[in-house]
Formats: sequence, C-alpha cells, structure tokens
Amino acid sequence: MAGRAGGGRGAQDNSPALVLSDLAPAPVLLFRGSERALADRALAYLRTQIRQRDPEVEVVEADASSCPPGQLSVWTSPSLFGDRRLIILLGVEEAGVELTDELLQTIANPPDDAILALYHRGGVKGKKIVDAVKRAGFPIWATEPLKFPRERLALVADEVANLNAKAPRECLQMLVDAVGDDLHELLGTTRRLVHDGGGVITREAVDAHFAGRVDTGGFDVADAMAAGDGPRAVVLARRAFESGVAPVLVVAALAYQLRSLAKVSVPGLSGPSLGMRPAAEKQARRNLRHWSAESLGAAICAVARADADVKGASKDPEGAVERCLIEISRRNAAR
Repeated sequence: MAGRAGGGRGAQDNSPALVLSDLAPAPVLLFRGSERALADRALAYLRTQIRQRDPEVEVVEADASSCPPGQLSVWTSPSLFGDRRLIILLGVEEAGVELTDELLQTIANPPDDAILALYHRGGVKGKKIVDAVKRAGFPIWATEPLKFPRERLALVADEVANLNAKAPRECLQMLVDAVGDDLHELLGTTRRLVHDGGGVITREAVDAHFAGRVDTGGFDVADAMAAGDGPRAVVLARRAFESGVAPVLVVAALAYQLRSLAKVSVPGLSGPSLGMRPAAEKQARRNLRHWSAESLGAAICAVARADADVKGASKDPEGAVERCLIEISRRNAAR
C-alpha cells in the first residue's frame, strides 16, 4: 500500500498540519502537538485519501493507553487475504513498555501492507517513539495550538478550499476574529456555513450565524464608522445588539474595516498588492477622506481594547463596543 519512502516536508521541518493537500500517505506518519482539532482534521483527511485509493482498506483506530500488548503486532502482521490496513494510534505518549517496543520495531521495519499513523499530544513522554520516527525519516506534522490570527486564517482558507467552496477573505477574517482560538468551533462553523450556503460563505451568512437573524449586522456598524458617521454607528450598534448580534462580531467587522483603511492609506499601494477586491478598495479610498493618520491610529488602538473587552476582559461587552465607537467618533470630530 505504501513504499518505504519517508521524508517529505513534514519530516524536514515539522510543518504545521494546516494545508491538507501537503499530507500524503507514508508507511509511518506522526502528528505531534496538543491541538486535537488539527490532529483530528489531518487524520480524517488521511483516512479519506487512503480510502479513495483503496476502498477495501481496513481502518483500525485505538488509544495507546488501552492497547493490549501484542495487538499492534497482530494488526501489522501480513494478512492471508492480502488485506491492507490503516492503523491510527492515538496518545502514543501514554504507550506502555511493551507497546513502545512494538512501535519501535514497526517504525524501524514497517510492513508493506499497512500505514501507521501516530498521534502524540506533545511533551517529553514517549520521546523514544518520536526519536524513532525522526531517525527513520518519516513525516512529522506539528499539531500545536495556533498562536497567531494569520495561522488561523490560513487554516480556515484551507478548509474552504478542501471543501471546494468559496468565501471572500473578509468573511474568513470575520470568522477568525469572532471565534478566536477555539479551532474546533472555528472549523465546525466554517463547515456549517459552507454546507448551509451551498458551497459559498457570504457576509450575510456570517452575520446570520452569529446573530441569529440579520436586522442590523456587524458590517452595518462598521460601514457607518468607516464612512466617518460615528453617531450613526452607535445607533446601529445598539440596534444590532437588540437584534441579537454578538459584540465580538461587531468588533470583528470594525477591525476589518480599519485594516482596509490602513491598507489604502499606504502611498504607492494599489490593486492586487492590497489583497482587496476592486470594489472594496474603491470604497475604502472614499472612506479614507474622513480620517487622518492620527485618528486612524487611535481607532485601531480603541478597537484592539474593545476586542479584549468582548473576549472576556469586560463584564459589559456591549458597553465596551459603544464606548469604543464614541471614542472613535470624538477623535474623528477633533481631527
């Protein structure tokens, strides 16, 4: 089922398991890190890819902590009927002495008719197994928590691509800003929006998902703020909260609009170099006349504070958003 060809970019640089198309079957693969959402996603993709190549493959999944001695040897033994197996072993850092020895032997001499996919949650336990995979040159993929928003944005973009769906970048950015660092929720929300939208994620769908209904959405508030109409933005924010829009979604929309303004404020940048649609760039340039460099910088700082407030720093997230909008409006009026 897989030849003895290790390596791959995973083995070379411990790449984050973000881009699923980079994952390819190998006799042994190791996914290492405490972010279970990334590991589950990668293993599900691997399972699908292998089954597409061989619909008759037998998939075996077990937890290392409850795998009895000798069981791995049974799974990796040649079948009389030529059956092929994908063996997924979770939590290998908890493997006992006997299972660890079996794993070391299997990694050193992998069977021709099986693929061994290992998940290690990280830490120093199970180091012998990790070192054995490294020595053998098999792929190791990092499944550590994603620290930076750009990584979460890349993850969502790849999930959309893997689903053969479409979504404007600003919609994906809103998802990342609204959900935060919970990757299970982020991926689940992305999949639901793709399913409900027939393969397309729209701004309206994002608003509807987080608000329950779209009377006034986060982008309505942000559009008014970007156009320099602070008082209207405050009124729309109150209306949005009354209709059930989450404060975090309003802040995400504000942050997106400020990023757009910051991009078009840079001299010499235009077109594809901005990473914006032509219509969005045109609107941002129209809005920019309502801003000075100082008021734009102050607004970015105010929204950053509001972002922290709506994600737990304040007991009154709606009030935090309103105060943010009032501060931005006053700064703009004084420019």
